[in-house]
Amino acid sequence: MIKGLQPFLFGSLFILLFLTITTTISFILMNNGLVYLIGGVLGSFGGGFFIYRFAKPISPLTSIVIVPIMFAGIFLSEYIDIKVTKIEFNRTPSSIKLDTSIKIFELIDYKILTKMISKYSFTRREKDRVFHKTVCTIPIVNSDWVINNQIDLFAVCEKDNCSSCFSENQKFGKIVKLETSDNFKSYIESVKNGAKKNSLNIKIDKLIFVELIEDIDQYAQKKRDSGIIIFLSLLFIWNFISIFSFKKGKENI
Repeated sequence: MIKGLQPFLFGSLFILLFLTITTTISFILMNNGLVYLIGGVLGSFGGGFFIYRFAKPISPLTSIVIVPIMFAGIFLSEYIDIKVTKIEFNRTPSSIKLDTSIKIFELIDYKILTKMISKYSFTRREKDRVFHKTVCTIPIVNSDWVINNQIDLFAVCEKDNCSSCFSENQKFGKIVKLETSDNFKSYIESVKNGAKKNSLNIKIDKLIFVELIEDIDQYAQKKRDSGIIIFLSLLFIWNFISIFSFKKGKENI
């Protein structure tokens, strides 16, 4: 009985261990690209060895099923980061500078220039798939801003309908960095398009991108819930697939 449960117990244990490791790595590095690389290698090769060594007769190839757990780790690390980060309150857009100590802030005396939204569309090829994507950026300025004043702060959006991303009710901002965004360079191109169209005063090396948030606590909870949902889903998928792998894989291990 215990031997029959061994593949499921050890596989589930590895999923939990993998989640802990990727959450820790993501929280320390704050670089999604590195987390994808480390998580992919660790999940595929480390998971394959772990399953081969301890979860027989499940096929080591089954470890591929649990590689996406690193996304749960990223979500949970973002949740932890928000919870431990000091929020800068009562900040005007012009007071937000390229300062690594500022991650999350509350805006006051600001306005969102909704008529100056700009877009940039691009195509990304990943293996045998082609993705078409559009990102949007919009200036956030002091309430007394005039047309010739320099603009450094821009909100970003990657949804099909960006109207919900840019609202006056969204008074919190979370800094978006190159290390944590796959589309950072596209944001810059979008700002360039908007600056040309609306004759905006910008300096490329001074640009600051933020994700606007209405309720920072609710935002953090969504990150936490997303991580938990992915974790539980992969745990279920692992055990479901393992039933068939267990039946068919004994002679191959």
